[in-house]
Amino acid sequence: LLHHAQHVADHLIKNYAIKPGDIVTQCINRSIEMVIGIFAILIADGIYSPLSPDQPVERLQTLIDQTKSRCTLIHSATATLLPLNAV
Repeated sequence: LLHHAQHVADHLIKNYAIKPGDIVTQCINRSIEMVIGIFAILIADGIYSPLSPDQPVERLQTLIDQTKSRCTLIHSATATLLPLNAV
């Protein structure tokens, strides 16, 4: 679990320039991948902001815009919801 979280955190830092205090949203159903994402965001010193995949796409985009999220972690099951700025 920690290995995967560190790998994702490294990806966030190197490829998305996540810095301490940056907000990273995550739109993933409850799963082990969700836990890995939360840990990765925290390891990268980011601020975790959850998004519910059950919400309408417009609501999700509004939340991303309002939080000024640096990027959004998604899962293959939620990939079609947020094609922009998603990791």
